[in-house]
Amino acid sequence: MPLIEKRYAEALINIAEEQKAIEEYKQDLSSIAYVFEKNDSMREFLKNPEIKAKIKKNTVKKIFSESVKGHLVDFLMLLLDKGRIGLLSGICSEFEVLADKKENILRIIIASPQEPEKKQIDSLCEKYRIMYNAHSVKASVEIDAGLIGGLRVIIRDKVMDGSIAGRLEGLKEFIMGG
Repeated sequence: MPLIEKRYAEALINIAEEQKAIEEYKQDLSSIAYVFEKNDSMREFLKNPEIKAKIKKNTVKKIFSESVKGHLVDFLMLLLDKGRIGLLSGICSEFEVLADKKENILRIIIASPQEPEKKQIDSLCEKYRIMYNAHSVKASVEIDAGLIGGLRVIIRDKVMDGSIAGRLEGLKEFIMGG
């Protein structure tokens, strides 16, 4: 993550924390990022150097002023003034990471060859909540048809591969190394 995105995210998290509104900021930023990611014409409009900054700012204000916190609209104006609106997606991602740390939330990705049962997901969440001493765990599931039995759990930059293919690979490394 580029340093500039992290700095903007840190400034936002500090404001959100002062206002005791981290979750609201997270939701608002997610909505804003979604609009920018999914709307090609909006991105092109904001990138177009022929359109004056004042017009861009007025448009963004009209779109977001009633649906998100005032500080976030001001933040968008700052990004437009500095020509850094293109960093918004990275800033939002970094904000989410910082917010999760503040709220002691652990995010995990469960990769499985098919949709796991809710009971299995809940069990994994509880296991990793205790293991990482987290307040709560948010799990997302990815279906990976290439997995042969079992699951793969990804936490931050760690991969716990409990799939049959992963176990076979571990066994192969053990045999080759020992």
